[in-house]
Amino acid sequence: MGCPLHWLLQHALDVRTADVAALPTGDRMIGTLVHAVVEQLVQQRWDDGVGGAPLRPPTDEEITSVFDRLVPQFASELDLPGHAAQRADVHDRTVRSLRTLFAGTARAGLRITGTEVRFSHPLTLPLAGGARTIEFVGSRDLDLRDASGRPTVIDLKWSRSRTRYGDLYETGDAVQLASYAWALDQAESLAEPAQVGYFLLHAGEFVAADRELDPRRRTPMDVRDSWERLTRSVTTALDQIAEGTAVAGRRSLLDGANLPLDAPYSKRRRALDGARAAARSEGQVAVDSYCATSEYAQLCGMTGDFR
Repeated sequence: MGCPLHWLLQHALDVRTADVAALPTGDRMIGTLVHAVVEQLVQQRWDDGVGGAPLRPPTDEEITSVFDRLVPQFASELDLPGHAAQRADVHDRTVRSLRTLFAGTARAGLRITGTEVRFSHPLTLPLAGGARTIEFVGSRDLDLRDASGRPTVIDLKWSRSRTRYGDLYETGDAVQLASYAWALDQAESLAEPAQVGYFLLHAGEFVAADRELDPRRRTPMDVRDSWERLTRSVTTALDQIAEGTAVAGRRSLLDGANLPLDAPYSKRRRALDGARAAARSEGQVAVDSYCATSEYAQLCGMTGDFR
């Protein structure tokens, strides 16, 4: 949804970079590492007797042990000469953050019952050329249950922004959370949708309506409305591609707002907020695309000689 052109090139036309160019680095690498640390901590503390991890949070020493063991596999550049300070900062932040994650879910009475939970469900899209059923696949970072069995899904994000995901949650534009709730509903035919939220690994904060997790008194996200808006938007984008038009994400947004590629962040932010508000008013959703970090950015002029 962020960039139909990106989707067309990668998935429909199979235009891909060499594998070495796709190796994660920077924040993406660190996020992958910390996700793996969470998954390993849950797995090694799993208790079949209760069907999940114990509510007792892991100790700092347990977190450090897993972190040290996984760095060579997921973030080996942290062990290179000259990276000691960065490694220490990532380690300390990871320990503080995961201490908050596990203590917060335990305080809320939420037991972790799965990590990186794969799902696959048929999804029928009413395309202009005829309905088409596809397989909707993905994985949920954390599945949790309270004492009565009611489900919650938490998505883990390593992000330096402390406001972006709160905004997505409160506007109902958090389509990833909506898709997770839909997938769980497909699997279990829930009377009420699962509660959803984010945990911001960099800041060590929850974004959720559960006040035991997040004290900001947020209104629960209407995940079913968000899912309907998402599928409507996907259908529209695929119909446009079938007609021969693939919108180039951020580039099209800037062009539509008469902004240059190097426009100040505040102006780019206002343009995106306007596009998101307009989409919501039409029963759809607009998703931001970080085109400048895409391997296809040179093709639409976000980077390189065509700027």
